[in-house]
Amino acid sequence: MTFLALIMLSLANNAVFAETLVLSPQSVVELAQKQSIMIKNSSYTVKSSKYSKKQAFTAFLPMVNGNVQYSRLDESPSMPSFTGDMTGIDWTDSVYIKLFNFFGNLKIGDPPLNMWNMSVSVNQPLFLGFRALNGYRMSEKALESEQLSHQRLLDEARLTALQLFWGYVSALEGAGVTAETRSWFENLIANQQALYESGLIIEHVVLKTKAGLTQAKLAQIQAGHAADYLREALLLFLNMPLNMTVQVDTNAAGAVVPAAAGELPQSLLDTLVLKREDIRAMSLKLDMLKLLRTVQLGAYLPSLFGAFNYRFANDNYEHIDKLDPGWTASVIMNVPIFDWGKNYRDVQKTDCQIAQLELGLKASQERVRADILQAHRKYAESIEQFSLAQEGVSNAKRALEIAELQYQEGAITHVELHEARKELTSAQANMIMAKTGRELAAAQYAVATGR
Repeated sequence: MTFLALIMLSLANNAVFAETLVLSPQSVVELAQKQSIMIKNSSYTVKSSKYSKKQAFTAFLPMVNGNVQYSRLDESPSMPSFTGDMTGIDWTDSVYIKLFNFFGNLKIGDPPLNMWNMSVSVNQPLFLGFRALNGYRMSEKALESEQLSHQRLLDEARLTALQLFWGYVSALEGAGVTAETRSWFENLIANQQALYESGLIIEHVVLKTKAGLTQAKLAQIQAGHAADYLREALLLFLNMPLNMTVQVDTNAAGAVVPAAAGELPQSLLDTLVLKREDIRAMSLKLDMLKLLRTVQLGAYLPSLFGAFNYRFANDNYEHIDKLDPGWTASVIMNVPIFDWGKNYRDVQKTDCQIAQLELGLKASQERVRADILQAHRKYAESIEQFSLAQEGVSNAKRALEIAELQYQEGAITHVELHEARKELTSAQANMIMAKTGRELAAAQYAVATGR
């Protein structure tokens, strides 16, 4: 029984360990990018584009086809009857001679004839009006565009994961601050209760402190609920079970923060706009439309193909039991003449699409420019806010220490002491928000600039 109990205890410990997830800023990003359904779908789209590129290259390669034809003649035909005026027929022509020889050699009751025709043909495009070349270029740009869109999805997943992560960290730290405040009020009540029992203070002072404790308890409950909600939201985004326990590791926080900067030079801003993945993807789609227009114009040009055919057949009735070889080589030219304006309308529709995409690209560039400027300013402000918040916490702690000494000496009342504690709690909450804001602003700035 003891051995079985140890096994059950070990399994229980392993189960508890399996339900604990330790997350850091780096690991939460990696997990989000790995688990995201949208990113998985995007990766398949990129893979499909790679296959399309390989498929487009085959337009330059020769096509090889094999053909086998079999026919069986079960009954010997009779001599055809000729009617009409046959005075103008040249009976010495080789065609008629072979025809009469063939039917003349067939007799009723002859065995069936097995006819075979086997061939291999090679068709090589020689000139397609540059359609094959431009089609391959389109496949290259389509692949690059999908890769950029995939990278943009990775950046967006990183930003969302960090927002949820730091929101959860902020809620946990907020719960810690409220727990610290509650403990402070509980210790103060214990001291005041002793003073009240000794007759040194009135009951009203103790009741006021208890009211402060009640507010601290309510704040702690709210902070705990907020932490649970954000934990579930984070696990849901990561596609993880909602009953898992999450532990956070913020030791590496701030390591990915980009360098602080003043005003962005216009030249650098223009470069950042053009390097953004979504802008580059739109530019590639515009290039694809222009190549499509070139392909459509190339349809007016003639197409040139080379063909070679090698065959074995027993269609020579003089040697019906022998497969005779033969080959043909040819060059085929297709010249488009008239298609009722279909291709011309296709070119016109493509021109409209190009104009629309150019307008959309210009609007997107302005939007991205505004996003970069806003993210840059917000990041610079977050650094300053965090520095001020740290200074505020330091000052509030020192002020509470002085207030506690003054309260012990009777220089101030409990009202001033409570106010000093509230100021520290508020300063700590501000620093938590400033720290979270700095980390999120850094992530937003990195995503906005495509870094």
